[in-house]
Amino acid sequence: MLNTLKNALPIVASALGRKFGVQVGVGGHDACTNGKRVQIPDVADDPGSRDLAWGYLAHEAAHVRYTDFAVYEQAAREGPLQEMLQNRIEDVRIERELARPYPGTRASIATMLRRMLAEGRMSAPEPSDHPAQVLAAYLLLSLRHEVLNQTLLAAEAQKATATLRQLFPAPFIRRLRTRMDEVPGLTSTAETVDLARRIRRLVEDEADSAFENGSGGTDDPNDEDEADQTTGAAGGQGGTESSQEQTAGWP
Repeated sequence: MLNTLKNALPIVASALGRKFGVQVGVGGHDACTNGKRVQIPDVADDPGSRDLAWGYLAHEAAHVRYTDFAVYEQAAREGPLQEMLQNRIEDVRIERELARPYPGTRASIATMLRRMLAEGRMSAPEPSDHPAQVLAAYLLLSLRHEVLNQTLLAAEAQKATATLRQLFPAPFIRRLRTRMDEVPGLTSTAETVDLARRIRRLVEDEADSAFENGSGGTDDPNDEDEADQTTGAAGGQGGTESSQEQTAGWP
């Protein structure tokens, strides 16, 4: 039965490809794209899994259609914090863009999110998590809830906000929120990258200030071991694809 769906997905996707301009492969455990080809994971042959596959496909097709991979990749080389921030922001921007000509993708992606919530892959961070992980989860949940109106994430977004307030001072959060308010107006990957840089500088300044004041929170926000954890399967990328494919993984 699995082979039936695996064989059907590329056929259906070829029809979508005429609209989205994508090629589709099926296999593995992660959804990702290199800007030309979309890879979606193996799924079981049941209605819920088919809906999951369509959600993956919609998200990755949005990257193909709207992400400038040259700009994205160049900026991602600035470090894992930069890559995480622009990933969270660009995911929201491209899904919003895709929903304009294809409003049905909202339902497909919502079904995928519902499945990920049930599997614990979209859960709010804990206060014991590294600050970079807390920030990543907060941006993921809050931007999706607020900008994309993905109301099924409301409860987790509230929890993420509460955790963020435990780890970061109020002035930092106010400045962060000011920058987050710019997300609905973004029109390109270059604007996404610029906003991510400004948020990154905000985080780096906060880390420097905490170090100077001896108030804790001295971990390097660009520490690769910690920042990489924010872009794993629950928040992003597969571990076996190329760097370019990883940066456009789900979500």
